[in-house]
Amino acid sequence: MTESEFLLDLRECIANNIRLHRHARGWTQERMADEMGVAENYIYLLENPHARNHGPSLSVLARIAYNLGIPVTDMFVQREAQPKLRGRAAELFLHRNRLLNEALNHE
Repeated sequence: MTESEFLLDLRECIANNIRLHRHARGWTQERMADEMGVAENYIYLLENPHARNHGPSLSVLARIAYNLGIPVTDMFVQREAQPKLRGRAAELFLHRNRLLNEALNHE
């Protein structure tokens, strides 16, 4: 694997994780953009690694993780597409994220 192929795989992994976690929260790209204070088009670019020539900076990844209520390391874990969480699973996921956000806000 070449370095450029490796970087593309990494950008695809990050883009996929942003999209998966956004969907898990039930957010549209517009809602996520509002939460982060950025343009909706920016979220589109983050979730489509082929639309830009480089990935997000670490500070942007940290902001995304914070707003999604996940550890920043979750952005780098390869995952398969998962169905939207519903019912009790969705409630538990959102509760976990609220607790994480509260913990981050108290630091």
